[in-house]
Amino acid sequence: MKKHLVIGLALCLAFSITAPAMALDVEFSGFYRVRGFCAHDYETFGWNDSLIGNEHASDYLDMLLEVNIEFKVHPKLRLITTFTALDKVWGENDIDSPGLDPANSEDTNNIDWNKAYMEFDTGIGRFNVGRMDYGEFNHAFINNGTEADCIKYTLASNDQGGPGWNPLLFTFTYAKILEDDLGNTSSDEDNDEYRATVGYFSPNFIFDNLIVFQRNEDANYYIDTYSPTTPYEISKADIWTYGLYMMAKFGMATIEGKWQYSHGYLTDLQGAGTPDDIELDAMAWLVQTTFDLDGYEAYCGWAHTDGDKSPGTDQNPGDTTNSFPGQFGGDWDLLFFLTSDEGMHAASFGGMGNWSDEGNNPFGLDLLYLGGGIDITKDINISGVWGIGWADAVPTGSKRVGWEANLWLTWQIMDGLEYKALFAFFDAGKFWKDAQDYPYLDSSADNGNCWGLMHQLTLSF
Repeated sequence: MKKHLVIGLALCLAFSITAPAMALDVEFSGFYRVRGFCAHDYETFGWNDSLIGNEHASDYLDMLLEVNIEFKVHPKLRLITTFTALDKVWGENDIDSPGLDPANSEDTNNIDWNKAYMEFDTGIGRFNVGRMDYGEFNHAFINNGTEADCIKYTLASNDQGGPGWNPLLFTFTYAKILEDDLGNTSSDEDNDEYRATVGYFSPNFIFDNLIVFQRNEDANYYIDTYSPTTPYEISKADIWTYGLYMMAKFGMATIEGKWQYSHGYLTDLQGAGTPDDIELDAMAWLVQTTFDLDGYEAYCGWAHTDGDKSPGTDQNPGDTTNSFPGQFGGDWDLLFFLTSDEGMHAASFGGMGNWSDEGNNPFGLDLLYLGGGIDITKDINISGVWGIGWADAVPTGSKRVGWEANLWLTWQIMDGLEYKALFAFFDAGKFWKDAQDYPYLDSSADNGNCWGLMHQLTLSF
């Protein structure tokens, strides 16, 4: 009897200890994705392959697991975290070992914990503290969504649960991009950003404003600006960015506009090593109209980013670099070859890079595009997009970049399982051939063409 009593007391104690944890509300979401790529002749467009070797094709498979976890500690308190795993090409090793090719993740480890932050609501607004999503602003054009260590404050509008007197959504974020004061003999060597947005949001109208100030005083910082030899080595950068996004719906038509302007000064240590102030002055914008019908969508738009006709040569006091940093950004995958960083072609496209953040082509781009999609059945959609582009600034020769067409097939096989297939074709303009004559660029591309295929199977949960 005594033995049974001891066992019963032990079980009661165990349940009493675990009961609070069991009551914690935890939500999981995420996806597991497998993709296959095949891209032909995207470095030279089929011309003079002997200059870079046999450029026949880049064929490979990759995969990624992402898991999002939300711990609801209290109705007004949450812990939100995300990790990715097996972010690698098939056939690579999932660890970084001597003599073995590492996985294709940020830290070459099998598991990369991307986000972990607390979120709590107070009487004066919401606070997020920790590592979280950073860098997005409405439309994906010129967005560079990433993760950063931040403190974020949000004051919601009255129709989003905020104070009754407030019609606007306001956010302020402090982001520590790089810490370089730890263990140093000098201070103020960090890369910090201060980011604020204020906007009006309704189902049929949006007017949102963005202001960002970046102060980078890291002596080993390399600015994301093209240089034909070595990147700028910057001892200091003070950059202001202003952005504006507008959206209006009129029945079946939606009109969107996005504009962003960056201005500041960079202290350059390249060359003789004497600090010289170089001015950054660059602009980008987009206008798009979308028509949404039952089972059918069509859109057309024009996107622009400033370019610099002599990138990497602005090294004297008073020089100005006009190339918009990151060009079309890392989030807008409108055209597979020209604007997307999906796959591994972006940095070497045409021998100089495409107009995504990873390619960061310094000559800017004016892009006219048309697209649309139609639901063949409730589970199958076919869509396509065509775009033609011109470089914004070149030192000599033609600005005609060429045209690209993409065709997509999307099949919702079942709830939680989706298959997508892409065929992409790019026909190069004379811009690429004339780049062979640029005085500071060793280009080997010509006005030929390239094509690519992508297949993607995604399990979402």
